Amino acid sequence: MTDILGIEVDTMTILTVILVVETFVIIVLTVKLLKKGSSAIDPATADLIKEILNKVPTPLDPRESATFSREDIKKLEEEIVSKKEAKELFNLDLFIKLGNVEYIQGNLQKALAYYEEVSEQAKSAGDLRRHAICLDNIGKVYRIKGEVDTALKYHQDALKIHTEIGYKQGEADALKNIGNVYINKGELDTALKYHQDALKIHTEIGYKQGEADALKNIGNVYINKGELDTALKYHQDALKIHTEIGYKQGEADALKNIGNVYINKGELDTAL
Repeated sequence: MTDILGIEVDTMTILTVILVVETFVIIVLTVKLLKKGSSAIDPATADLIKEILNKVPTPLDPRESATFSREDIKKLEEEIVSKKEAKELFNLDLFIKLGNVEYIQGNLQKALAYYEEVSEQAKSAGDLRRHAICLDNIGKVYRIKGEVDTALKYHQDALKIHTEIGYKQGEADALKNIGNVYINKGELDTALKYHQDALKIHTEIGYKQGEADALKNIGNVYINKGELDTALKYHQDALKIHTEIGYKQGEADALKNIGNVYINKGELDTAL
């Protein structure tokens, strides 16, 4: 199974559905209010929209969610406010989230436009962390578009900045994304090194979910390399961590990955 941005393509979870429904509510509220003009938005309502929008994750694979019909999305897109109007309501963080909404729905060009604009604003303001986060997001968009060399450059630029400013979580994320690009390029040994470096940082900072995600990515590399027993060990280690921290979705994904390894090994009864 191909792993895209650290998420299996066929994953469709209750959590994702809930988040996408919240996204739908956000867009509808924003459109209705901003069509009246920014002066019609009272502070309490603006705070409510911001609070909900903060729950939108970064990232989800746009191929995951089919909660909205394409017709519904098109109608919303025809009404949604311009970025200029949105600036009056949202700060940079929430503006990134608007890009994430487009990303989740697979509107890659619109997501790219948001990320590029916030990247420039953050860079001008000397906000290197947000600038690098946007560079990483831009890289993810290009990776999904199949422009892997362009994606690689953006992820490498993000990694350089995160390393310079000492933002370890961002550094680990960039390493993971670079590793995923190298998987797409078929350079598995190079991909393995980057995912191992990401694992080292997650372990160092004590981020268990990130550690489990890195173990999963390493396991997937070994599957691609045909080293199934090694892959199995990494996926089992990921399962152990997800179980310990009570992350049910991660636990389910790890079980699925273990099942896939057994399928590749020809042990169908165990996979079942």
